[in-house]
Amino acid sequence: MDSEHHFCILAFILHWRPKVLESCPLCEICRHHSRDGEVSFLIFQNPAFLQAATQVTKNKSDIHLIGLLSDKSSPHADNDHILSLLSFFVNKTDRNIYLHLFTDGRDSPQFAAARILEKYKIIFDRKRIKIATIMGRFYAMDRKKTWDRTETAYKAMVLGQGIEVESASEAVNQAYNRGESDEFIQPTVIVKNKKPIATIKDKDAVIFFNLRSDYLARHNTR
Repeated sequence: MDSEHHFCILAFILHWRPKVLESCPLCEICRHHSRDGEVSFLIFQNPAFLQAATQVTKNKSDIHLIGLLSDKSSPHADNDHILSLLSFFVNKTDRNIYLHLFTDGRDSPQFAAARILEKYKIIFDRKRIKIATIMGRFYAMDRKKTWDRTETAYKAMVLGQGIEVESASEAVNQAYNRGESDEFIQPTVIVKNKKPIATIKDKDAVIFFNLRSDYLARHNTR
């Protein structure tokens, strides 16, 4: 990883779910989609999240949330955490928030991504919230130390290199047409006017929201 594109993952693990401390328009939407009916504002108690909000506000930079998008059966991630983080950063900053989503297909049904994306479309496609990349966990959460897989994921998120489409749903549909299940969706970059919507840059804040400090984080923070 060259210094020009070095970034720091500020926090890995989201464990607990405090009650709602603040509210905002997006919070109401997130609360509707949350399984327990409440938005989790654990970030109010987490110095790393507060530091991230301060950093991006000061530097006028972007926020990137990266991790697994799955259903209720995954031991690696919980979609409520994505909703909590989105609510927090919308509430605490005026900066853009970009999602880099890893589709599952191993702990969840092989072709669940299209349905999950549709469920959260109203949240993931807003003025300040956009999906920037999407890819299967085969690339982004490789556990066999196969660097070329992780490198492909890294290049999509940081350099904007990969298959180009105009929406995450289009990325998934094209992958299905290529015969790829969710686990094996090739790293895909969402573009507008033929340019990546966003890439991870110096001074951006990056939060890996999986429940464990999984494989991509281990590779990219060494």
